[in-house]
Amino acid sequence: MEASSGDHKEMERNQVILKINYVSSQNTILYHVGNTSLILIEIACYAVLLISICLAIYLPSGEIEATQQVSQDVTVTTSMHIKEIMEGYMIIKTMIVIFGIFMLLPAYICRTLRRKNHKLKEVNKLSGEYIKDNNIV
Repeated sequence: MEASSGDHKEMERNQVILKINYVSSQNTILYHVGNTSLILIEIACYAVLLISICLAIYLPSGEIEATQQVSQDVTVTTSMHIKEIMEGYMIIKTMIVIFGIFMLLPAYICRTLRRKNHKLKEVNKLSGEYIKDNNIV
């Protein structure tokens, strides 16, 4: 009775390993295409983050300058600081930076998916070796 129980558990374990191998070995082409796509999306997200921060830094502050040449030797430069315009630009800069920070979320998700896919590939490799070594199928 003890031996048949052990054989039954062995058969169950082998069936589970076969299922794992089957599921993890499907769509290997999609795995590689997906992995490349995830890398490109991750790089694009980081690029958008950097571009948005640079845009927020180099965006004008809302100061309005006007230059008028009065005569050949005299030039008058006027600088106006309108509170509402400056606050509007500050809000726009803040929104751009927040948008850039939100780009970290899809980049992190893509990185996590790539790591999961790599681990899944290792599981497939190990289960395939186990199946081959124990002549299961």
